[in-house]
Amino acid sequence: MFDNNYLYATDRGKAVVGDSLVLMKNIPDNSVSLVITSPPFALQRQKEYGNKDQAEYIDWILDFTQDVRRVIKEDGSFVIDLGGAYQKGIPIRSLYNFRLLIRMCDEQGWKLAEEFYWYNPAKLPSPIEWVNKRKIRAKDSVNTIWWLSKSDFPKADVRNVLTEYSGRMKKSWKIVQSFILLKSVLLGTILAIILVLTMEVQYLQICFKYPIQIATHSI
Repeated sequence: MFDNNYLYATDRGKAVVGDSLVLMKNIPDNSVSLVITSPPFALQRQKEYGNKDQAEYIDWILDFTQDVRRVIKEDGSFVIDLGGAYQKGIPIRSLYNFRLLIRMCDEQGWKLAEEFYWYNPAKLPSPIEWVNKRKIRAKDSVNTIWWLSKSDFPKADVRNVLTEYSGRMKKSWKIVQSFILLKSVLLGTILAIILVLTMEVQYLQICFKYPIQIATHSI
């Protein structure tokens, strides 16, 4: 399927190095379960790897997302990580990542399964002009992550990504369990009292309905 010069195979699978737009042409329709990508962001400053201007970015990446939609299965998923950016020359945020999401859904038929916001405190403070020099904006430490699908019910099971409760949560849960146990005991006691009282009332009702006749004899 791929040029062996760019193919790296292991016992866990294969890694292919190349232009995704070119390589995806060799992938059959509806054959991939999951595509995850963090493409170049629509940043103002040019990077060595090459990144499009914000005005061109959305149209550029829509070509890629359209081909992704072709190759993933009906119950497959597409996860895309995008960093935020500012508009050129002003301390106002760009909406490119949100506009991309809307166009993917409106024009290509993607469905937004869920959105995530990745907190990444390791990101550098930028733009320096607004964050470090003038200090009129906080450091951008959040990436938007869109989980998209072709169908309403993409294959998923969050039980595979559960994490263990923290010590504090375990302590809180023990308190809750103790409260539930106490509540059960109290409820059981109350029910027992009600049952006894009910039986006593029934017994008294029978006594009043059928009074015992006591005969007396005089000598």
